[in-house]
Amino acid sequence: MARAPHAPQSAGRRVKIGFYGRLAQAIGPKVEVDIPAHSRVGDVRRILAEKFPGGAATLASGRSKACVGGAIVGDEQMVSEGDEIEFLPPVSGG
Repeated sequence: MARAPHAPQSAGRRVKIGFYGRLAQAIGPKVEVDIPAHSRVGDVRRILAEKFPGGAATLASGRSKACVGGAIVGDEQMVSEGDEIEFLPPVSGG
């Protein structure tokens, strides 16, 4: 009898990500990507930089900010099921 294939124990998830400013110009205003389970915001940054090289430098910048649930969060923030992540480019002004 053949065995049925099974999903890996740590299956990933698909998350919605929004971009603003130069990131939206380089990547688009919204995308959906697959991320591994137990990912942090910093992991999502790295995945996005690999998939979208045009936005890699801005995503890697320590000045680019991430928001989850309307709050600015650090790269160590865990990404939960149903979270929507938004990335804000560096802002300058005078």
